[in-house]
Amino acid sequence: MILAANSGLFANGAACGTRYRVTCMGRTNDDVLQPCTGNSIDVTVVNLCLRCASNQVDISQEAFVVIANTDAERINIEYNRI
Repeated sequence: MILAANSGLFANGAACGTRYRVTCMGRTNDDVLQPCTGNSIDVTVVNLCLRCASNQVDISQEAFVVIANTDAERINIEYNRI
């Protein structure tokens, strides 16, 4: 269960190994009305997400399926350091 962090969160590699609890908060598009499963997942920062904006992260597919319907592709999340 891994996370690629945006450049601000990644902090030039200082965030590697940091763990976060990630929870789906809702949809970002109209395709899937109820994307969230109601679960949270703990992930570890392992690298930089080059294509992520400052308000985005990329979690592994294995982590995503725990918290959301894969048809959603993108979701709004909350993440907190643990």
